[in-house]
Amino acid sequence: MCPDCGRQKLLFETEKKAETFIKFNGNELSDNPSKLRVYYCPACCGYHISSKPFYGGYEGRTERMIERYYKDKKTVFDILEEQGPKTNEEIKKVLKGISGHTPSETEHDVKKYKKYKGIK
Repeated sequence: MCPDCGRQKLLFETEKKAETFIKFNGNELSDNPSKLRVYYCPACCGYHISSKPFYGGYEGRTERMIERYYKDKKTVFDILEEQGPKTNEEIKKVLKGISGHTPSETEHDVKKYKKYKGIK
């Protein structure tokens, strides 16, 4: 079962093996075997066969989720900026909540944040 789509799919170790399978079994898989294509599945770490055309963009949920993660990913500095802490203690509290760092690590993070913001 492919964890990306939640359906049973053939899994091939290499693109070549998938293409060879289409070559010899394409007529049993589709009325139009020339429309079959091979694609890489990052969730299975292998290759699947599809009869659907590729329109560009992302193949499955895993790739969409990875893209969304990088698009929505915020840095610690972004979160601090949104919350707008003013004092060292407020900055420490926010950093500790975000990172779970120890007090000494948090102190180091406060210094980095203040340097980043140009605060003395």
